[in-house]
Amino acid sequence: MSQRYLDVSLIGEGGFGQVYLCTDSTTGQDYAKKKLLPGATPSEVERFVREVRLLSLLDNEHVVKVVGSHISSAPYYFVMPLYRTSLEKELWDISFQPSRAVPIFNRILAGVRHAHEHGVIHRDLKPQNVLMNTDEDCVVSDFGLGRQLDAETTRKTMTGDKMGSLMFSAPEQFADAKDTDVRADVYSLGVIIYILYVGPIAYLDVNHHKIPAHLRSVIRRATRPEREQRYATVAEMQDAWMTVSGQRTTASAVEQMNAVIASLAKTTDATGLTDRLHDLMVSNIDDKKVIFDAVMKLPVQAVALMEARYPDTFHTIIRTFAEVVADPFMNHGFDFMDTIGKQCRRLYDASGDVEVRSEILSCVYALGYGSNRWFVMRLFNDLVQQPKLPGEGMMLAERLQKHTEWQEQAAKQLSAARLDFHLRAFFFPDNPADDF
Repeated sequence: MSQRYLDVSLIGEGGFGQVYLCTDSTTGQDYAKKKLLPGATPSEVERFVREVRLLSLLDNEHVVKVVGSHISSAPYYFVMPLYRTSLEKELWDISFQPSRAVPIFNRILAGVRHAHEHGVIHRDLKPQNVLMNTDEDCVVSDFGLGRQLDAETTRKTMTGDKMGSLMFSAPEQFADAKDTDVRADVYSLGVIIYILYVGPIAYLDVNHHKIPAHLRSVIRRATRPEREQRYATVAEMQDAWMTVSGQRTTASAVEQMNAVIASLAKTTDATGLTDRLHDLMVSNIDDKKVIFDAVMKLPVQAVALMEARYPDTFHTIIRTFAEVVADPFMNHGFDFMDTIGKQCRRLYDASGDVEVRSEILSCVYALGYGSNRWFVMRLFNDLVQQPKLPGEGMMLAERLQKHTEWQEQAAKQLSAARLDFHLRAFFFPDNPADDF
């Protein structure tokens, strides 16, 4: 074996290894040979041998292949296909060509999912460890920190070991490396999505202007500090990614939404289903009718969960819903207006977010008074005179400024004494607050 793959030139090196361009003397084909440096410690040898054995377990087009190896004694090495570059070297170009991000990340996900399904955790996912020829020809490499689930290596990992690279490592990897599971790789994948769009910067800001809004929910959930709140598996993350990145048709997403909503009505543990529903809604955020229909069916137990887990995107969802409710050209029909009003009340009562509550009340106001629908008007009158959360009255008053044409009509049906100060000022602008 040592005479078959002949070294040509050094093309890279790391902490305790070197990578050589080599040639197969029997075929003339070029490969990359990863060699362990002479004088490596026993733990370095063990890590190197583990990497080769783990890679040999995996057979997937998006995981680097072992073409040949020598790991029984020094010199230790293995041979793999030669790749043009690494993701790390492509990041700036990709960040200015964001259409490249989706095909690349699809292949990274596929490789990591395959590894997990064969019991292998990577634990050091980062751009440097993704090798590329083209955006469609990418592989996950460098499983040197990897381990098999429930293998002896789990017990050999020392408590307190800090494994992986800082920005891409999950918090638990710093606390107790032996306690990591597949969710550590989920965290790293979330950071990789982020840097595909913003480039190689050293901080994580999910609201960065270069991150498409519809992708933020996946990044946010994948990179939650508490691993219990991340995707439980890469397969689950891949499913969400395919949805929010628009790789599924709207019709399919609508069917999935209806199925999730039906399941939500039958469960007491709504967290996973709510996350799934949220991702589906975000992926279809540009289709107002789809969002309206979904929110009309939204179970109240999902409201608090979405507000807590995805406040920014849930605001966008509710704002989209409210725009449809308040649209005078929608021709909702009187009976359906009452149905809309009842759902708005359920949403309002379930919400503890002043922006959501203000958006809901504002659209109920426009629907009721704009259509002269008595049931909906009375509903608004009742809700607007209820005690308000701090800041809610001011936010609602600002929204109502868009609809001053019904101001006097509504004021005749309201009790000024029961209104928040800012709402009093809106509905009764000619009377000082002290008069009430």
